[in-house]
Amino acid sequence: MILKLKSILFSVILWAALSSCGLGENLLDEDLAPPSLTAQPSPVKVLTLNSAPTPGLLPHSLYFLSDLETGTIQVWRMEEDASKLTQITNEPADVNDYDISPANGHLAYTSENRLYIAESDGGNKLLIFDESNDATIPAARLHSLHWSTDGKMLAFGHGGIYIYSLDTGSLVKALPDEVFSSAGDESKISYSPYLWSPVEARLLVDITRPTMGATLGVFTPSSGEMVYLGLTILNGDKNPVCCQATWSIDGKYILIANPFYLDINRPGLWKFDGLSGDGMELIPYQSLDGTTNLVGWPTQKQNRDWVYFYANFPGEPETGVGLTIVRSKEGMFNECTPLREETFSPQEVLWASEDNHWTGVIVQPVPGKTTWSASGPVILIKDDGNPGLPLIPRGYNLHWGP
Repeated sequence: MILKLKSILFSVILWAALSSCGLGENLLDEDLAPPSLTAQPSPVKVLTLNSAPTPGLLPHSLYFLSDLETGTIQVWRMEEDASKLTQITNEPADVNDYDISPANGHLAYTSENRLYIAESDGGNKLLIFDESNDATIPAARLHSLHWSTDGKMLAFGHGGIYIYSLDTGSLVKALPDEVFSSAGDESKISYSPYLWSPVEARLLVDITRPTMGATLGVFTPSSGEMVYLGLTILNGDKNPVCCQATWSIDGKYILIANPFYLDINRPGLWKFDGLSGDGMELIPYQSLDGTTNLVGWPTQKQNRDWVYFYANFPGEPETGVGLTIVRSKEGMFNECTPLREETFSPQEVLWASEDNHWTGVIVQPVPGKTTWSASGPVILIKDDGNPGLPLIPRGYNLHWGP
């Protein structure tokens, strides 16, 4: 994605505005300031892989969560040449969530309901937010960590959306959950960060609404404005705003794909304007000829082509339908070109667009496993025609490093 970085001056102005215009309370003062930087212990494990190093195999280092030889879930890193795996965090309990800054490689992660920021190797760890007293309450857990593309802001969820400024140390609850009473019962609209725009300080937000299901919106922290997506094209109780959303590389619109058939969500592909929230269907669940379409994990390349997973088959939805990787020109989703012959059943996909080439790292289900698990074998797929290459025996929550 093209990363258009904002200046330091803009960040300072933005957070001054946040503190003064009532969007949220500045939570850091002299009494609440986090402790000084502390050194992270050396990695417990460095695993040398059997295969010979392959320079340039990966476009960047690859971070992931796994319990490889540790007994707890920690953040790990694979080098670009796939020569070794290095344990990055060394927490006594599981790491529950994390993100890597695309601008400077800073690591943010949570463990025991504490939020830390560290360098990309886990060193110089800084405690940012501590809610460890509520660590056993699922609804109170810190979650959904997302760095802005310029690396200056970290958004995370906890009773709404907090935003931390790396430049100033400000911690603001920019978008609190909304609690209200209806017919004597207490209800709540919940907000969680989903994905920052690649070019502006606007945040795609996951929204859960009582009786209305889930949707997405675009939140602008500097103004407090929220634009909802999908409200104008609901089809009965079928909400199209599910399940995988991504920004276009210019930040002007959002594509949302759904490769799953769920009771309240229909499969397909939709496009939403990033400013107005207006939406349109690009690939319907059912074509005019009665065939079914499944679309998942779209990504836009630098030449503006879209690459995504796709399946078209006759009849009603089936379980275990394999998806192929295809490409469509922008605005021409009625035409697609298969890029690989084999099919996949991804649990998770991480794309990288280097120029007009693409690389995908996917987490596949464990063969024969009857219960769903986020973790699975991690496989590399590229546009060079070579077979998929197994990288990691089990992992999930994939992120590119610097």
